[in-house]
Amino acid sequence: MKGEQTMTQLKEAIIAIATDGVTGAAVGGVAGTVMIMSCRCRRNPRAVTQNALRCARDCSASFAAWNGTEYVMKGIRGKDDLTTAMVGASGGGLAYSFVSQGLKVKPALSLAACYAVAGGTLHKVKETISARSELSTRGKASDTCVGSIN
Repeated sequence: MKGEQTMTQLKEAIIAIATDGVTGAAVGGVAGTVMIMSCRCRRNPRAVTQNALRCARDCSASFAAWNGTEYVMKGIRGKDDLTTAMVGASGGGLAYSFVSQGLKVKPALSLAACYAVAGGTLHKVKETISARSELSTRGKASDTCVGSIN
């Protein structure tokens, strides 16, 4: 039973990482194309293609590592909290740095720290939004229930 559960979790992790890698490639390709189309290099179609492919490669690695690391941390720790979000984001920052700049440690660590701050901030914003939506939904539901009782 435990072996089947572990295999299911492993399959889910692989599917999530692959999906996030493809999503990152799509986002990176579009961002790279839009970015280069808006600057002075738009006369050179080869530059547009190269930039789009580079951005797609970098974002694909970043998305897959970020969400894959976060998924594994959720499995290990059993909870989705600020620490999980920050560790996942730092994994994405490391992957982005290694893919775009090579295996240079100093820029990789600083980018991982920046990604961790961004990931923690996004996690807190998500928590705040979900808490506010729960409160507003809870308040409306209780008003409706109280009104129907009277």
